[in-house]
Amino acid sequence: MNWNPPIDLGPLFIFLDRCSWIFSFRWIDPTEKDTEVQGLQSALREIPTAWVKSLTNATIENLRALVSGSADGYPWPQDLLQFAFECRRFTALVSQNICLLPTMLSRPILAYNPNANCVDFLPDERVLYAKHSLHMTPKKSHEVSRMTAFLHHLLLSRTVECETNAAADGLVGTFQTSPLLSAPRTQASLSPPYVIDIGSGLGHLPNSLAQRLLQSTTTIKVDQCPFRIYAVDCDPALDRKARLLLQRSAPIGGDIGTQLLSHRVKRLLFHLTESNTTDFSSLLNESLKFEAEQSSSTSRQSSTYLLCGLHCCGDLSQSMIQLFENDVRAEWLVLVGCCYHKMSLSKFPASDRLRMAFKSAPQLMRNFCSKATFRLACQWSPSTWLSWTQRDCNMHRVRLICRILFATETGKFDPIKNCLKLAPMLESGSFDFSRLLSLLPQTPCTDEQIIYLTTVWNLTPGLLALQQLLQPLLEVILLADRVWRLRTDDPQRQSGMFAGLVRLFDPRLSPRCMALVVRKSLFG
Repeated sequence: MNWNPPIDLGPLFIFLDRCSWIFSFRWIDPTEKDTEVQGLQSALREIPTAWVKSLTNATIENLRALVSGSADGYPWPQDLLQFAFECRRFTALVSQNICLLPTMLSRPILAYNPNANCVDFLPDERVLYAKHSLHMTPKKSHEVSRMTAFLHHLLLSRTVECETNAAADGLVGTFQTSPLLSAPRTQASLSPPYVIDIGSGLGHLPNSLAQRLLQSTTTIKVDQCPFRIYAVDCDPALDRKARLLLQRSAPIGGDIGTQLLSHRVKRLLFHLTESNTTDFSSLLNESLKFEAEQSSSTSRQSSTYLLCGLHCCGDLSQSMIQLFENDVRAEWLVLVGCCYHKMSLSKFPASDRLRMAFKSAPQLMRNFCSKATFRLACQWSPSTWLSWTQRDCNMHRVRLICRILFATETGKFDPIKNCLKLAPMLESGSFDFSRLLSLLPQTPCTDEQIIYLTTVWNLTPGLLALQQLLQPLLEVILLADRVWRLRTDDPQRQSGMFAGLVRLFDPRLSPRCMALVVRKSLFG
């Protein structure tokens, strides 16, 4: 693999334009105010006739095989199989283009995963899942533990080290459907001395990282400990609770004695946006300057820092990228974004590469740059959907039908809880719309509505399967836009910065599993 290998977006855009009806519609038909938004009826009109019968008659097992790329003998139309193949092929092409620089892969810290067509982080499994993770959900514990291990490695080694595996079939899977690899870690001198964690919430990540770093140093005096973590959040209530948790934190123990996490983690209350990154830089400058003056640690005389964010929502990710670009003291960026549908659509795309490509496809731009598309990009991963049972499938269909039927109801109607007679039917593969309608509260439906809702019931599992095939491709395009924004053609920036993606998390636990990793001053 080469650094920033060339990629022709023309064929990709032709493909996306042809299948935009699959990703650009809203499942619940939009109101009259949303005249520009496509509803479910538009997808039902566009679906090829040959696909309708196959998708309607397919079992959940057949659909899972289609999404996973395994053969089960079901007679899918050839053009549908080609669509599934193209989804995986284009996802692989873009994923390979935006991986972290493979020529840096020298030790088993990261490894190129040929099945997933991405670079995986390989932490030392012995250091994961410490006691601090017991008070989190399994998902949060997984994220905090692996993010802590990755940041710990960057801070102690100052490099990202990787190894490549033997080449395999490049179309086996995607970053959303292939399992993680695993292996060891290294450590060296600590640098940069500061970590700025944006969107810190209750402080699970900074507290965990502080604990790991304290256990890695032989420093006993608090003022000589060579790092400081700033936990930044905009929610006053969360910030107050996080401060209380810090004050009540238990001693670290070991060589550190009775030092508390509060000696190493400082809280900042600030709402970062793209319009106030300069204000935040000024606030940070004052804090870091004061730290450097008060510290007897020579490593903290430098004010460079690592900027990180774990699942930064919507526009916050874009604000962090802007802060990183503009603040010369920001040396590293490790960013895991989420909630793409909360981004300001007018700010997409941010990269020149995508901007120029979309200029030649204005209709695709309108279909792609929509809440429906961005929402699909940040939904559960195909790995989650592949674990669905017949019951899960029927529950989803029941809730969708009820949302359509009772869209004007003021209160939330949960058919699973309110219609007890439904429960025995949910396990059945022969459960149909007419049976559902007989079990729901009396609802007048015209013959036309019954025909429409029957079609929705029959095709919902198949449409979901088509969307699962497209989800990794849509997400990787949004992520590529951020990488390509930082991989500029400006010779000065390119010589002093690298940017790429690393898969930090298992998509079965944490669907937003990719981290944008950027470093300045690579050669100086």
